[in-house]
Amino acid sequence: MIGPSCLSPGCAPTSAGPCDDACSLPMAKPIRIFQFLLVTGLFALTMYTISKNSPYKQEEAILLTVLFGSFLFILLIDIISQFGGDPIPDTPMFLFGVVGTILFLMAAGGIFFISKRDDVEEVWRLTLATALTAVCSLLFLLDILLIFLYGY
Repeated sequence: MIGPSCLSPGCAPTSAGPCDDACSLPMAKPIRIFQFLLVTGLFALTMYTISKNSPYKQEEAILLTVLFGSFLFILLIDIISQFGGDPIPDTPMFLFGVVGTILFLMAAGGIFFISKRDDVEEVWRLTLATALTAVCSLLFLLDILLIFLYGY
C-alpha cells in the first residue's frame, strides 16, 4: 500500500510506511473525493426530486435515500480516516466498491425505467440522476480496478 507522501518542498521524501515525519501530510485518494462529491450530488438531487412532485413511489424513494445516504456516510468516514493518517484497509474498501458498483448500476437502471412511466413530469431530474448514478457506478468500478491492480 502506498503511504502518504511528503508535501513540503524542503523535506526529504518519505518511505511507503506510516506518516511519522512532521513534514508528511496524509492525503485522501482523489477517486474517493470524486465519489463523495457525486454521491452528495445524487443525495441532494434525490431529496429535491422527492420533495417536489415526486415521480418515485414511496418504497423507491426510501430505497434510493438509504442507498445514497449510507454510501455518503461510509465515504465520508473513509475520507476523514485518510486525512487522519489511518485509512480503512483495502479489503473492506474493495468489497465496498464491488457492492457500490452493483447497487449504483441497479439504481441507474431503476431510475431509467421510472423515467419511462407515463405520468412522469420533469424528466430532466430523472435523466440527470440516471447519468450521475451510472458515472458513480463507473467510479466504483475504477476504484475496484485500482485496488486490484495496483493496491491503490
